[in-house]
Amino acid sequence: MEYGLYMLKNMNKSVDPCDNFYEFACGNFDDPNSPAKKNRYYDKATDEMVQRLKSLLTNSRRSFKFEPFKFISDYYYSCENINNYHQYIDEDDTEFLNEIILKLGGWPVIQGDNWNETDFNWIKIVDEAMNILGPPKKNLEGEKSNAYFDFMSDVAIFLGADKDQAEELKLSFKFENDVQKIYNESKRIDGENSEPVKMSVKEMIEKWTSTDWIKYLNSVIKPSFYFTNETIVHILYPSFITNFEKMMNETPNRVLANYAIWTVIESVIPYINSKTLWNYRKIYMKIEDSFYSTSDSKFDCMALVKTELGMLLHAYYLREYPVDERTRSEVHAIYSNVQNKFIEILNSSKWLDSNAKTEIIDKITSIKTV
Repeated sequence: MEYGLYMLKNMNKSVDPCDNFYEFACGNFDDPNSPAKKNRYYDKATDEMVQRLKSLLTNSRRSFKFEPFKFISDYYYSCENINNYHQYIDEDDTEFLNEIILKLGGWPVIQGDNWNETDFNWIKIVDEAMNILGPPKKNLEGEKSNAYFDFMSDVAIFLGADKDQAEELKLSFKFENDVQKIYNESKRIDGENSEPVKMSVKEMIEKWTSTDWIKYLNSVIKPSFYFTNETIVHILYPSFITNFEKMMNETPNRVLANYAIWTVIESVIPYINSKTLWNYRKIYMKIEDSFYSTSDSKFDCMALVKTELGMLLHAYYLREYPVDERTRSEVHAIYSNVQNKFIEILNSSKWLDSNAKTEIIDKITSIKTV
């Protein structure tokens, strides 16, 4: 009965079904003022799932029989503690941050002429600070661009850089922007290919000679895997590596070091006991869209857990709220029908040869449902 009423609310009875049956049957589905729009089943299901997830993470009386599930809750509360902690910071303790910078070889913008360019090795920085030089994640345009550079230079000056010296960060800022551009372009070009490029590490070394790929890959992946010359790597955007290598070779080490060290500093500011650094970050985050509330620049802890521990969170949810057999059976039936229809369409297509059809169908039929 309830579902029938829901379907009726989606209908637009002012339309003659003989003139436009779709509008008659579904005309109110996209109407924002429609009662059906405000009470869609999947919206309700999403809201219910969010409430359940929050309950799982915040219920302190819950007994965790599986240690990784306890880790999810600990991660969530650690995030909330960081949000709350910064309200009470009234000091500027940067000793820990300075130790990090020193361990990575120093920040040229602070050290000025005392920075030793010959000691710089960006793979060493990746090794020490994990994968900080991956594809860029920012969209630096307009107001965001100005705010980001102000954030970068304010932090540098606060940590000891001369105001005039901080101007050199414009070169690192430009480098980051250029990396973003070549990444977007490579994504557009290489994204047209349906499959990543498969190459052995040996082939990568021969193609992109400027990088010690064995050392780099093992630095990023350690300790879960060890790369050798024979290891096959799936490369999603090979043109990005080509263009990035060219940029690296054409860019002075000082610019690269300023960029690399800044990337590390930016990532650890939320964990530093410094009111000033937190306020600089807060000003910037009011403009930058991220995992933060634009009103107070706090972490959205639920979003972070979903992003960083998504698979573990889903496993935890299904363990606590298992899908009943009837629903599971119905979903499997829907999937099976869609799969069969897709295969039927493939077989009847004229633009695919028999080998391509066989390969695609094999992939479709090999998909496992759980």
